[in-house]
Amino acid sequence: MPARAAVINRVDSAPAAGAPAKPGRKIKVNPLRCKSESCDGLLAFEETDEGFLMGNMILLADEVEGRRFFPCPKCRGRNLVDEVEHGGRTRVRVFGFEPDE
Repeated sequence: MPARAAVINRVDSAPAAGAPAKPGRKIKVNPLRCKSESCDGLLAFEETDEGFLMGNMILLADEVEGRRFFPCPKCRGRNLVDEVEHGGRTRVRVFGFEPDE
C-alpha cells in the first residue's frame, strides 16, 4: 500500500472499541442566505440555528454611514449585521435587509 494511502487509512479509521465518546455541544451550522424574501442567494458565511454567524465576521462586513452589512452577490442588497452579547460573548448576527438603491 502506498505511504499516502496508509496515512489516509489511519486518519479515517474509527476510534478503538470501548473508547469513551467526547462530550460536547452539537452546533448545527447552515449556510447564510440573503434575507430578502425574493432572493434567497447564498453568502460566503455560516450561521448557527440560533442565528449567529460563525467567527468574528463583523470585521469582514462593509460599512457605509455607520451601518455594517454583507452585500448579496445575487440581488446586490444589504444584509445588515450587528454585534450582540449572548452567553457572555460578543456574537454577530444578521438582523435585517435593505434593497439595493
